[in-house]
Amino acid sequence: MGIKAGAGLLGMATFVMYVLGASPAGASPRPITGKLTTPGYTVIALAASGKATSVRDRRGAFRLRPPADTVTLHLRGADGVYAGPLVVRGRGGRVVVGARAGARLGTVEVLDGYSRTRGRVRRRSVDARRWARAQRGVPVGARNFGRVRSRRKHRPVPGDRDVDGVPDRIDIDDDGDLVLDRLERQRRSRASQLTPRDPFDLASNLGAVPLSRTANVNAGSTPGEIDSVLPDFGWIAMSVPDADLVEIDCGGLTYCSIGGTGRTTNVPTERKFPECCDPDGDGYGTLQPTVVGPDFRSFHLAHNATPSQIGTGDTLILRLTNGGQETQLSDTQQFIFATVPALASYVDEAGSQTTIAYPVPEDGPGSQPDNGLPLVDGPDADRDVEVTVTLWRPQRRPTSEQECAQPPAPGCVATTWIDVGGLDYAVATREGVEKFEGSSGWCEQGALRSDDPDMRPGFGDPEGGGFRDLAPARPSSPANTFTYTVNVTRCLARFDVDFPRGATRGVRFQAFSPVTGEGTAGVDNTTSEVFFTRR
Repeated sequence: MGIKAGAGLLGMATFVMYVLGASPAGASPRPITGKLTTPGYTVIALAASGKATSVRDRRGAFRLRPPADTVTLHLRGADGVYAGPLVVRGRGGRVVVGARAGARLGTVEVLDGYSRTRGRVRRRSVDARRWARAQRGVPVGARNFGRVRSRRKHRPVPGDRDVDGVPDRIDIDDDGDLVLDRLERQRRSRASQLTPRDPFDLASNLGAVPLSRTANVNAGSTPGEIDSVLPDFGWIAMSVPDADLVEIDCGGLTYCSIGGTGRTTNVPTERKFPECCDPDGDGYGTLQPTVVGPDFRSFHLAHNATPSQIGTGDTLILRLTNGGQETQLSDTQQFIFATVPALASYVDEAGSQTTIAYPVPEDGPGSQPDNGLPLVDGPDADRDVEVTVTLWRPQRRPTSEQECAQPPAPGCVATTWIDVGGLDYAVATREGVEKFEGSSGWCEQGALRSDDPDMRPGFGDPEGGGFRDLAPARPSSPANTFTYTVNVTRCLARFDVDFPRGATRGVRFQAFSPVTGEGTAGVDNTTSEVFFTRR
């Protein structure tokens, strides 16, 4: 994708040493104990640094050794979805969520989207510095995975910038501005100020989807069509610290637990995950890296899941073993691209407009390398061929019912599709030509232009050009289109590929979470592919 893996390596190395380094002898914090009123949850202890420890509670009682002297505690449901923070003390507009090593919490009542101690916890077991804004004793970040309007404090709570009760490490909106962190223009490392790369970086990927399989709500795709495309073309990517052994603990998530849908790649005959990669039989799949850097590894997992099986709040725990010592990190899936940017219509140089009639047959124009949509060279003086495309934005599901109750999504309900705003857009011209090996195939900025007020020229990666979408997230609507012009000839010429009359070339329309140019390894992206034939 053109994202430079080498950026920020010194900072990442510093972080890895911190996370994986051995603790001094005798310095291990004392265990925290308690008993949940409802068994079957995973209890996660999170330090302000982002370090974690966890234990799966099968009978109710739990005992876990925290990663630091003071932590916050959180539950993950048996289904693998984040079930909220644990309130240690308080019932009004401010609650305490900090617990000290050695705390005996007694009975912990499991409630809707959060939990709380039933009896009074001893003062020495409480860290009052770790507090959260609340409504009637419920942390404001509960039940919405942290996407809530909540201003940052001048004297911040350690590890929780917006003081909503959901720590930055697993908060999908850690600055409380209602914009998902992965869609922020100024992305910030959650676990360390020393590195621009998130050390456990979950990213949603979908593509490259051919025109005949296009899934987009505004193009009229049915739920069945969307449900069939995401499993066939979707995967999640992770960028994680290097270690002797890296395992993933998914709880009951169907796409990465025993007997589920996960595979090592999108090829149907590939091995099932984690069954393929669990030599010690503990149910945690061992990650096999696709890319290895000096201090990190990247891993792709084909989830084969439908939009109802994967989405916001899915909580994964990373188990890293170095020198025989295990440490943990946790991350929460912020959103899943369920559809692709879809071509609504295009205008060629002769002024002829073509509207795409969906669904497009598998052998229909634009779907196959030998059968492209007609692209006519106009009467201008140059030999370049340009096309002006109008597209629909890709979609995701609402992050929670609360998102539907807040602007800018009036009329939103839990089953509404959201047109994803704030993305970066690029165009790539590649269809298996050897000259593209090792390259994104991105068009340069000079090959793109737009008069659309929502499309601002500029792209965070120096390898290609594109646009930044200024439109916010909003409920899907066929009226939510955007337009730009692509000089296809110039895009191809950058890689010494020509575009003579009668030739067919593939064009990929790509959407990304903001590419900051800071070495971010995990970038959410979704891609559709259309073939054009020059007439």
